[in-house]
Amino acid sequence: MFLVLTSIRERYRQDLDSVILEARGVSEETGAFLQANFALTMDAAEAWLFEVLGATAFGWLLDWRYGKDRADQIRNAIKQAIESRNAAAISSSSGEAPMLSAPSSATQS
Repeated sequence: MFLVLTSIRERYRQDLDSVILEARGVSEETGAFLQANFALTMDAAEAWLFEVLGATAFGWLLDWRYGKDRADQIRNAIKQAIESRNAAAISSSSGEAPMLSAPSSATQS
């Protein structure tokens, strides 16, 4: 019985590893497609996803794609960009809304 369960667990791990590799490949292809067809960088797309999904859900995606340390760096850069854009929008006399606004869950990570 132990042998059967061990085999099943190992097979599951191998399947999950291949899913992760395929998802990373799709992510790279999606980034190249966005840049080629819409002149949209991955940074801009990630900032948009951060706004739409919220910090917590987007944080999970970043952790999965880049690993915890790199994901923390990206999260901090996005938060700084949002704060800069919000500050610029507040100080501008045009009264335009900021391009991105920090979601209410931005302080949660």
